[in-house]
Amino acid sequence: MSDRMKTILMIMVASLALGAWAATASAVVPVITFDENGNGTSYDGTSLPWNIGSDGGPGGMANAFYYQNGPHLVGDLLIQEIIGGPLSDVVRFGPDGTIFFYSEVPEQGESQDKADIGLPSAYYTNQYQVTEVGLEGYNWVDYTPSANQPGFVASVPDLTYHIISDVPEPATLSLLALGGLLALRRRR
Repeated sequence: MSDRMKTILMIMVASLALGAWAATASAVVPVITFDENGNGTSYDGTSLPWNIGSDGGPGGMANAFYYQNGPHLVGDLLIQEIIGGPLSDVVRFGPDGTIFFYSEVPEQGESQDKADIGLPSAYYTNQYQVTEVGLEGYNWVDYTPSANQPGFVASVPDLTYHIISDVPEPATLSLLALGGLLALRRRR
């Protein structure tokens, strides 16, 4: 095989490899993001509508905070702050396309979010437990349900929920931004 033919063959192989890499790198994972205060976005970029209303699920409360999203598998996502610790939040996927968000009642001096009304007194039998990640004051869970787990959507099987369970205070946001700027400055 001539050198020219080898070069052409190598370029073709490299092009195919680069094309395959670009195709996988550009794959977009659908994400629904929401927090305890009515800031929610669906995976198609639209805002998630929210409201306060009655949760008809087991142990549900009359003044519960919820998002309206669409059909999903019913059940409760039980969230802990630390592994083996008590529950801090419950995200309930209701039968009517609602996503209820329950959170602990804040301690004295802490600001209250819309979801801070306490936890339900009972739970669906279909439940899944996760642990938060992040710093105190800005904790979250990234949850991708499998078939038969709460929140699963058969038509979007790789759907991920990015659930922010502690919304940062403005001072915390300033500190996080300052830390990012310092890290950038240090890198230079």
